[in-house]
Amino acid sequence: MSELHGRNFLRALFHVSQRMVRSGVTTQLMEDAITALVDATEMLTIASDEAVLSVARDAFYLDRNMLAHASTEFHSLLQAMKRRKIDSVTVVKGATRQDLADLAALVVGKSDDLPAEGTVRINDRGPFGGRIIDLNEEAFAEIASLGQGVAQVRLSW
Repeated sequence: MSELHGRNFLRALFHVSQRMVRSGVTTQLMEDAITALVDATEMLTIASDEAVLSVARDAFYLDRNMLAHASTEFHSLLQAMKRRKIDSVTVVKGATRQDLADLAALVVGKSDDLPAEGTVRINDRGPFGGRIIDLNEEAFAEIASLGQGVAQVRLSW
C-alpha cells in the first residue's frame, strides 16, 4: 500500500469529519464526502483484504510504514484520534458507507454511545442484518459484560 492511498483515505475521513461538525449528516455535501471516503477505502484495500492505520508518536502509520507527509497534513485529525484514544483503525475491504460514517463520527467526537479505547475495527462487509465493530476488552467492558461477547449498541452523531 502506498502513502498516496493512505493520504487519500485520511483526506476523505477528514472531510467527512469536518462536514459532520459544520453541517450535520443529512446534506448532499455530506453524502458526497462519504462517497469519496468509500472510494478512498476501496483504493486503500485494493491490494489486500484489510489496511491498518495506526497512531503512534505523533505520526500515522499505514501497516508498518510511517506516513510522514500525511501526519503533517492531517495533524488535527491525528490529534482528534489521540484525544479519543484511538490507537489504530483496521479497515476491511468492503466496509459499508454507514460504518465509514460511524468511524468519522467516532473520530470527531460526535458519537458518545461507543467508547473509543484502543483499536477500532471497521469490518462490516454488508449488507448483512447488523454491523460489527470489534473493540478491545477494556472498551467492550465499558458497554457490556466481557462474558457476553457481543452487544447491541446504537451509534449516533
